[in-house]
Amino acid sequence: MKTPKKILSLVLAVMVVVSAFAVCTVSASAATLKTPTGLKVYNMNHSLVISWKKVSGAKSYQVFKDGKLFATETKTSTRDYSVTGGKIYSYKVKAVNGSKKSAACAPVKCCRVNFTVITSISNQKDGIKLTWVLRTGADKYIVERATKNGSYTELKRVTTLEYTDKTAVAGTEYDYRITGYNNATKATSTCSVQASAVRLAPVSGLTAIKSIDSRTITVKWAASTGAEAYNVYRQKCTDEDFKKIATVTASTFIDTDILANPSAYRYYVTSAKGDSESAKSHERFVQTYGSKPAYFDAEKNYHVPLAFKVGDFYEEGKYLSDYYSYGGNYDVTITQGADVISIDDNVITAKKAGTAEVVIHVTDAVKAILVNDLKDDLVNALTNRNVVLDITVA
Repeated sequence: MKTPKKILSLVLAVMVVVSAFAVCTVSASAATLKTPTGLKVYNMNHSLVISWKKVSGAKSYQVFKDGKLFATETKTSTRDYSVTGGKIYSYKVKAVNGSKKSAACAPVKCCRVNFTVITSISNQKDGIKLTWVLRTGADKYIVERATKNGSYTELKRVTTLEYTDKTAVAGTEYDYRITGYNNATKATSTCSVQASAVRLAPVSGLTAIKSIDSRTITVKWAASTGAEAYNVYRQKCTDEDFKKIATVTASTFIDTDILANPSAYRYYVTSAKGDSESAKSHERFVQTYGSKPAYFDAEKNYHVPLAFKVGDFYEEGKYLSDYYSYGGNYDVTITQGADVISIDDNVITAKKAGTAEVVIHVTDAVKAILVNDLKDDLVNALTNRNVVLDITVA
């Protein structure tokens, strides 16, 4: 009977040792939770994202914001929506298992940088220009570019709200995006929605030539790389601004919407592809004088035949200023037919059928300044001749 008692005592002793070992193992596991590593804080739309690496033995994690408990998570990330643009926040994390907690990891700071919005993208003479809005928290803006469906590369970091990509190649389509950057925390915003444009250089070689009878004006230019079409813009002397009058695929346009009476026209052309349009070309100026050609007389005065109907009128400031390049520094005199036309407040009006003559000449004061200052034979010739309007009223 003694043998069984010894066996029982031995079994009980083994059980006590195993039990003690198990308790010791659990306590050691809980007590040695490692400090979380890999803490990252970054901007997302309307929030900051806090993430870290998993800790062995952890059942949950406590996230602290500016020293105060912010959230308890079972996963290894959380989002903070209670953030204000431009403000810097500090985060740290502890691993938790029951009543046991690890030490907090080193804090990571992040500034809330609001994402920006590209407000315009357009072709300029020297490249593709982007503009965007000021965003709270951003000290700089990272400009990135990609060829269509390609990967983005950084072009430059700027402190302004605009950037012109002068390295864009004519005919190539690009995607752009802007990211806000905070110097203090190295934080970046989420990227803007991409904006796309085709690099289109301004057209060159623009000419505008009127026909002999001044009934049409032919506008021509050199073809532009990458362009699928061209927009023709015109400003009549009665217009305050240029207006688009045609879109063509060829590099020429004949304008037949020309007044028989005297008028002045300015043109410029842009190249286009899809929604992209180039910067405007140089302007070209053309005057028309009706069906009869203008001519110089023996005294080198420039005669311009004009045809009016009774009641017709035009303003000196919008029309006659184009006969000279010296603005309003000239005199206008009716030398014949004062009963046929009238000039009142710089407006010439056809009163009755007949003929009239109006002489336009540079004032003596302006002539003296130009000749004395510029001392140019051409200036002398221009300022010492008159423009004569030979008016016929039907």
